[in-house]
Amino acid sequence: MTGLPILLRLALRRDRVMLPAWVLGLGLAVLVTATSYSDLYATEADRRQVVTTLGSTPATLALYGRIYADSVGGLVGWRLGGIALALAGLMAILLVIRHTRAEEETGRAELLGATAISRDAPLAAALITAGSASVALGIITTLALVAAGLPTTGAVALGLVYALTGLAFAGIAAVTAQLTESSRAANGLAIAVLGAAFAIRAVGDAGPHALSWLSPLGWGQAVRAFGDERWWALLLPLALAALSTVGAVRLKQRRDLGAGILPPRPGPAEGALETAGHLAWRLQRGTLAGWAAAYAILGLAFGSIANDIGDVIGDSPDVREALRKLGGQQSLTDAYLSATLSILALVAAAYTIQATLRLRAEESGGHAEPLLATATSRTRWALSHAMIALAGTMLLMFVAGVAAGIGHAAQTGDLSQLFRVVNTATLQTPAAWTLGAVALLLFGAAPRLTTAAWGVLALCLALGQLGEVADLPQALIDVSPFAHGPTLGNDPGLAPFVLFVITLALAWAGLKALETRDIG
Repeated sequence: MTGLPILLRLALRRDRVMLPAWVLGLGLAVLVTATSYSDLYATEADRRQVVTTLGSTPATLALYGRIYADSVGGLVGWRLGGIALALAGLMAILLVIRHTRAEEETGRAELLGATAISRDAPLAAALITAGSASVALGIITTLALVAAGLPTTGAVALGLVYALTGLAFAGIAAVTAQLTESSRAANGLAIAVLGAAFAIRAVGDAGPHALSWLSPLGWGQAVRAFGDERWWALLLPLALAALSTVGAVRLKQRRDLGAGILPPRPGPAEGALETAGHLAWRLQRGTLAGWAAAYAILGLAFGSIANDIGDVIGDSPDVREALRKLGGQQSLTDAYLSATLSILALVAAAYTIQATLRLRAEESGGHAEPLLATATSRTRWALSHAMIALAGTMLLMFVAGVAAGIGHAAQTGDLSQLFRVVNTATLQTPAAWTLGAVALLLFGAAPRLTTAAWGVLALCLALGQLGEVADLPQALIDVSPFAHGPTLGNDPGLAPFVLFVITLALAWAGLKALETRDIG
């Protein structure tokens, strides 16, 4: 392990922004959920009603899992055991691939290997970095739950679930980093495993419960934090982390630096990419297809329970008022659909940023310079990726709107609901476009600060989902473009057009800045 301390310091320095953002962001979500649930479900009757309704609804079981206790802690553990637990795994995956396969792909690992650094030190540094982030997340989660007044035993159990889930998916990412030759493929394979784990857990919780034991995410929920804790279930993700780490080390010993265990697929005998736009589409089409499939499933799931949302959330006036704050002061069903579409637009902005920042990945990987040495201009190259990001975001919201509209129309028997939902969903797109334009501006003017685009997304998430409920000043909430999105039953006004104009202005400034700076 010669050189391991140096690589650890390098990794922590490179991730000095991303690591705190992930850990503190998820920790804040835990704290806000715990404190808000303590207020919303203060009485035992309210909590039992939630357990009765949500504990038997297939859509909510698939999204969040089963409820194992009717206490405030039990509801918090249930709410955080679905999507939030998957985000902990995603954090570990991105960290490991960033410091292993991405380093080999760009050639930096070869330069470091020419110094006094052992062959296994980079993988060890990546796993220690991801493991430290996972442990830190577990500690922050435990402290946040205890600060919210929840029992210490349940808080420790849930914190350990977060930490060990991160360790398990860090090991999985270490394996996929050995299998492929590109960081994009390694990330895609590891995230596919995460998605499969989520899907298996969702099907198992909504149907045959034994199926959940095949998912690492299901193991975390099987601990039953704040219920009758089953501490032995924590051994399952710990064993997966250990076995996958050993497997990654063995696989690394069997391959050359820069190569993968799986041979790359040969390309066509003759090139078929005539323009920069064709190349950008070839690079981005797989990611867009995955996002679109996920949005179709989510839209159908959310739309299918819209008409019964009153039965799902119960008679608690606080919960109903919180939903109307998020989705507008119209009918409860319209408020639910509006809030859901707004959340989907916020998540779609993550795709917009990701697709836009593919420009930065192409530049830092050395792929942009050969392309720009041809007749392709910088503006044309940047627009080829930016247009796919913008059009892809519109496609995602359209797919989500169609799926949610079909689910809602099938439930109500009113086909006009389909057009209402699709219209509202597509009009949410300019808000997500604005964040993509911010990413393009950062790429053109300050490429080393492009990760700040994710910080802007996190700020919008906090303001949009917590601002109204936490009674923050309206002027502060209005900073987020998603605060101006349309709602069902209300006139959207000029807000979508204004956001579109802002998008064009930011994108134009980013393209102008790109024309005058150095490449690489």
